[in-house]
Amino acid sequence: MADQERPAAEAAARLTRAIEALLESLGHTRLEVVLNTIPGRNVVAELPDHVRSRLSVSEQKGIEPLLLGFAAQEIFATRRDRDWFMYLEDDIVVHDALLLEKLAYFNDNAPSDALLLPHRYELWRGRKTYIDLVSKTSPEVCAWNRLTIVQAGSWKFAEFENPHSGFYSLSQAQLERWLATGRLWKDRISWVAARESAATGCLGEAFRLYKPHPDNMAYLEVRHEDTKYSQLYDRLHGGRAFAT
Repeated sequence: MADQERPAAEAAARLTRAIEALLESLGHTRLEVVLNTIPGRNVVAELPDHVRSRLSVSEQKGIEPLLLGFAAQEIFATRRDRDWFMYLEDDIVVHDALLLEKLAYFNDNAPSDALLLPHRYELWRGRKTYIDLVSKTSPEVCAWNRLTIVQAGSWKFAEFENPHSGFYSLSQAQLERWLATGRLWKDRISWVAARESAATGCLGEAFRLYKPHPDNMAYLEVRHEDTKYSQLYDRLHGGRAFAT
C-alpha cells in the first residue's frame, strides 16, 4: 500500500527493487508474484513494463488499510496446491538463490511446529546493521531463548525476543497446519501493531518462530530497503549498534 506522502516514482522504484530481487533469487522456480493492495493506493501504473508484466494484482476492496497484510492468507488458501508460499512487505529485498533449500533444510531437521524467519538488516554508510536485534535502550543483541535452540548439522537456530522481519515463507505442509487452526488471529492485533501482527504476530497461532543463531546470523537474512533504523540506533548508541 503506497504511502500517500511518498512520491509515486520513489514508491514504484522501491517496489521494483523488491520484485526484481525475487525474480533474481527465485528465477529458477515457477514463480507467481501477487501484489496484494487496495484500489487507489498503489503504484502499479508506475512500474516498469518488465515488472508489471510479471505481476498478478489482487485489489482488496472494503478492507481496513492497516489490515491489508492479513489478506495474503486468503490468497495462499486459494493456491494451497503450491509448494511454497511467501509473504514480504514492499521494502524487503531477498538476495538468496538458495532460500528455499535453506528453509527446506531447516524444516527437515526442526520440530514440525518450528518456522524459520530471516534476520533483517539495513546497509548504511557501508555498515550492515541487524535492525531487529537492537533496541532503543540498548545496543546489545536482544534476548534470545537459550533453552530452545534447534541444531541442524553445524547450523544453530534460536527463538528471539523480536522475531519480526516483514517476511515469512511456508511450505505446503506448514500452510496446511496454519489453515487447520481456523486462523482465529487473522485481522487481530496480536503483536506490536497491525502491520507487525499481519507479518509476524499471526504466525504464533500455529508456530514457534526461529531465526538463525547469533553464531551463524547470515544463514538466512533479508535487506530492509531503508536506513531509518540504522540512523536511529546510530544517534541513540553512537554507532555501537550490533552490526557487521
